[in-house]
Amino acid sequence: MNRIHLGNWVPGGVLRVYSIRRGVWHFGIAGTLGVGGPMVLHGSKDRGQFSVTTFEEFAEGQPITYTWLPPSFEVQQTVLRRAESQIGKPFRLLDSDCEDSVNWIVTGVVS
Repeated sequence: MNRIHLGNWVPGGVLRVYSIRRGVWHFGIAGTLGVGGPMVLHGSKDRGQFSVTTFEEFAEGQPITYTWLPPSFEVQQTVLRRAESQIGKPFRLLDSDCEDSVNWIVTGVVS
């Protein structure tokens, strides 16, 4: 999919970035446009929980792409509600990492 920039920001979309620091793909949900710019909801190993951060903090200077976009307004709102419900929940590498969280947020099914 396309690389992300402010002109194609889609709240509820699934974002993917390669974390050079950790050597893994990192996933998050595009949030709303906040005072500090675009926000991302994601499981943060550094913070130890599901958090809301700026796009820049999530990207760590790397290009970001969408891997999924909500097909309708209703799906978008469901995804955003689920993502917001995860804020503050613990990050657990083995059973609740960023990809597990995003999969549940999008599908509603625990993997």
